[in-house]
Amino acid sequence: IEEYSDIKTVAALASFIDEHGELGAELISHYGDLEGAEKALSECYVGSYDSLKDFAQSITEETTEIPASLEYYIDYDAIARDLEINDVIAIELGYDDVHVFWNR
Repeated sequence: IEEYSDIKTVAALASFIDEHGELGAELISHYGDLEGAEKALSECYVGSYDSLKDFAQSITEETTEIPASLEYYIDYDAIARDLEINDVIAIELGYDDVHVFWNR
């Protein structure tokens, strides 16, 4: 909240945080404004996962047929790292609570 924010802005921020909890507060902090946070939640939200590695494994298995003979050779940690660098925003709210958003 800026020093001279009007009451409507403060009320809108409070309402968003009240509705979405800690995730809403983290989104506002990340994007810097309410509009960016709302857009991310409505258009870019992928879901909640135990870790970014779990998201990487899930999306890889959904989009690619992996032969059984190769499934133990895939480095999902590396895929998760690359996704976070280039394609997604991961907001960790606690242990086993990672919310993933497409970075658009």
